[in-house]
Amino acid sequence: MLLEFRTKNFRSLRDECTLSMVASGDRTLAKTNLHQTGLKSLPNVVRTAAIYGANASGKSNVIRAIQAMREIVLGSASYQFGQPFPMIQPFKLDPASVAEPTEFEITFLLKGIRYQYGFSLTPERITSEWLFAYPTAKGQRWFQREYDPQKETDTYNLGSHLSGQKSVWREATKQNSLYLSTAVQLNSEQLKGIFEWFFSSLIIFPDTAIPAFDYTVSYIRDDINNTV
Repeated sequence: MLLEFRTKNFRSLRDECTLSMVASGDRTLAKTNLHQTGLKSLPNVVRTAAIYGANASGKSNVIRAIQAMREIVLGSASYQFGQPFPMIQPFKLDPASVAEPTEFEITFLLKGIRYQYGFSLTPERITSEWLFAYPTAKGQRWFQREYDPQKETDTYNLGSHLSGQKSVWREATKQNSLYLSTAVQLNSEQLKGIFEWFFSSLIIFPDTAIPAFDYTVSYIRDDINNTV
């Protein structure tokens, strides 16, 4: 279940932009428009949301940002060394922004646990990456990665709540690959569910695609799509 998506310095979106599915305190039409999360801190999310605004105001780029994040999560472990990220285009009308990394962060609910995962990157490399889990109100840092441009190395903070061959995954992670994606490729069972959420639950229809009516109806009728 998607709770929030945040991006910065992506195409026309120079400043931080957030798409939040967290519901307000308004209980009007709650029965039909809200979904209960089971979390005390944010008990309800909206079932649907719309992005609206003037032409060329960046609406489509929000969706493209989500799609770019998904593509990098699913594909970066297979990138060749030095292969750039062609979908990463920082805001070009500000000289300072051109030199800054693009940032993505997503918060979602999976089997009753809230996860906060994100990364920043340039077209050439990952500059930071982080994953926090919230099985309770207190967060757990599973891993955090930061690139030091002076030393030209990545520094990792691998939390005790993350199990498995953490050092092996770290050594195998290339500069243009995500630690999450690499660890799953090397059989991390703990991170597999998070990776699969991006694959099976975060579905993006391209700009030119029109979902078939039968597909939409069957999706709505399937009870599994009305649960977490």
